[in-house]
Amino acid sequence: MIPPGGRKWYWWTYAHANDNRSPKFHVRFDSDLHPGKVFTIDYDLKKNAAPAHEWENANQYVFRYDGTRNYIDLYDKR
Repeated sequence: MIPPGGRKWYWWTYAHANDNRSPKFHVRFDSDLHPGKVFTIDYDLKKNAAPAHEWENANQYVFRYDGTRNYIDLYDKR
């Protein structure tokens, strides 16, 4: 769970230099903000090969409200 205003990053360490295959990065979250209701959304996120495990190198995503503020969705920050 990521708290409001929080951030979390994950990485995959390759076994060999110049490897370019890593597992899918799959996320699932409840988009419906009403108590007791569930509307699940699933995504396979884009990955980003980087030289170091730092926030600045990450492919960053943010949760945003829809126009009615009843649901959230996940967006690529770039």
